Amino acid sequence: MDYRAEIQKGGRVTIPSVIRKKLNIAEGDIVTIREEHQALAQARALANQYLTHHDTIDDFLRWRKEEAAAEDDKMDRGFETK
Repeated sequence: MDYRAEIQKGGRVTIPSVIRKKLNIAEGDIVTIREEHQALAQARALANQYLTHHDTIDDFLRWRKEEAAAEDDKMDRGFETK
């Protein structure tokens, strides 16, 4: 679930009360803010649209690597001299 918080003057942020209660955060507690990039999650979601429920991202990547190797091999054979 996503929550929104407005950045106040001086960079202050109020953590929504539902999160404070859920995480048992009280005045004076120290929290860590972690930056996470969502590009990988977005790429996985995009790839999942094209996979059957039996496939996994790892299966897809393995298949793509095999396809690339086969294409490279085909190109190499095209340049062989007879």
